[in-house]
Amino acid sequence: MPNPSQKEVIYIDVDDEITAIIDKVRSSAGRIIALVLPKRATVLQSIVNMRLLKRSAEQAKKHIVLITTETGLMPLAGAVGMHVAGSLQSKPIIPETYGAASTAPAGDDDFDVSEVADKPVGQLAGIGAGRPAAVPTANDLETIQLDDEPDQTVDKAAPAPGGVAAAAASDKAAKKDKKLAVPDFNKFRLGLIVGGVLLVGLLVFFYFAAFVLPKATVTIATDSSDIKTNATINLSPTETQIVTEENLLPARIEQKQQTGSQQVSATGQKNKGEKAKGEVTLLAGTCTADPPADVPAGTGVSANGQTFITQENTTFMPRIDGNRKCTFVADDETTVIAQAPGASYNIGPGTFTVAGGSGVTAKSSEAMSGGTDNIVKSVKTEDIESAKQKINATDTNSIKSDLRSKLEAAGYTAIVDSFNGSEPVVTPSAQVGDESDTVTVTQSTTYTMYGVKKSDVRTFILANVNKRIDPKRQKILNDGVSKANFDVSAPVSSGVLTASMSATSLAGPDINTAAIKTAIKGKKTNDVRTYVRSTPGVTDVTVKYSPFWVTKVPNKESKITVLIDKADASTNAQN
Repeated sequence: MPNPSQKEVIYIDVDDEITAIIDKVRSSAGRIIALVLPKRATVLQSIVNMRLLKRSAEQAKKHIVLITTETGLMPLAGAVGMHVAGSLQSKPIIPETYGAASTAPAGDDDFDVSEVADKPVGQLAGIGAGRPAAVPTANDLETIQLDDEPDQTVDKAAPAPGGVAAAAASDKAAKKDKKLAVPDFNKFRLGLIVGGVLLVGLLVFFYFAAFVLPKATVTIATDSSDIKTNATINLSPTETQIVTEENLLPARIEQKQQTGSQQVSATGQKNKGEKAKGEVTLLAGTCTADPPADVPAGTGVSANGQTFITQENTTFMPRIDGNRKCTFVADDETTVIAQAPGASYNIGPGTFTVAGGSGVTAKSSEAMSGGTDNIVKSVKTEDIESAKQKINATDTNSIKSDLRSKLEAAGYTAIVDSFNGSEPVVTPSAQVGDESDTVTVTQSTTYTMYGVKKSDVRTFILANVNKRIDPKRQKILNDGVSKANFDVSAPVSSGVLTASMSATSLAGPDINTAAIKTAIKGKKTNDVRTYVRSTPGVTDVTVKYSPFWVTKVPNKESKITVLIDKADASTNAQN
């Protein structure tokens, strides 16, 4: 970075504007700026630009030396007190103004850029001090407005060639310069863009307001009436034609199989340790009767809440003890094994009860031993049921909607109440009691829904309605098929679904809504009413428009809605 006290040389291009030169001076790092001007530098051949450059340099606390040999610039530089040098090695001087002596004041001959580079701004501003002020002529007088500073003009009392007339001409020129203004092209361009956007928006709004948004609704009140159909119908998937006498209609069954699985942790416990073993002696009481029956193998003997199983048949023999008392005793000790593994079966000697043996007991002289614990997880019945409940909690609304959509896509009216799921087929990954940390239950369910052809429903309803109207004066305006209701209360029997059907049809004057739309498009309200009221059976006509600025029926039939209303306005048929 250069020393800010030294001179800096700036070369000016012939195309540079005064604002660009001022920016270069202000952004310069040096205090003494040597501006090297090109030949025929027209930008500084104006006293206004010269003063702007001088004032900008003073505000930036910089000293400017013009490097040029252009004779036309010398008087202008002298008029504003600007130093000029013929080359970078020449001494700067303030040139003479119009007609003034060309001798430089004391001190200017000593102005050397290299020597004064380190001098303070105040001292540099004193260079040329004592120079007689050059008196500009009337042609040089101009007024310059910088920022918010007041206008600075040459004292009109100063003598100048041309006298009062020249001064008056100078004032007039100054006032004229104040009115000069350079147009801001950016603001002009912004205005054009904003105006264009507004114009496009206005055109789009006009298009929508005139062709897209306008709508008309024509409500025609007639002497029409409701005709209700209530019947119990039977829907059979094996029938192909309507059987009117039996109210039997062909049906279709749509089905979908849903398979779900859930995994749960096993909560049971299983001891896989060793079973305790031992021996007992069976006793059958005193010898007062015949010997008791043998105790078969597999008989349970219990003590302290633990049960052991005999491993062989036991036969009793009479035996007389030391007191000459006769008792029936097993001819040998019987081996027993605990019914389940576990160290809890390692019990001491004692007396046992014998299952199923009337008057038979058992005792052991030695402890049962050999039982060990090895606890592992096992599957319980509750684990499988828990997994099944989670599968059954799955939302079936999506399945119901899917079956309904398939039926309607095929031209059928879906009987939603017939939606049903079969008995689920459950397959667990492990059975109850199996050793396992988890159990996965897979469940498969088949869901079904009945549907009946819309054309068959229409045929069935029209057969009922035509019996109750006068075909010469009335026609069916709305068959009511789209709003027919089906209730299912009885279970399916042999594949046949019984349902209660109810529908409301609208019968009234023969009104061709398509012809009305064609005839009334583009017409005013009164014309619409006159035309529609000429149709037999019409009691009233109401016309409504939207949006609020619409005053007549649109020219597009798609923008027109015709509603046929009963006289009591209880039922509508929309076309």
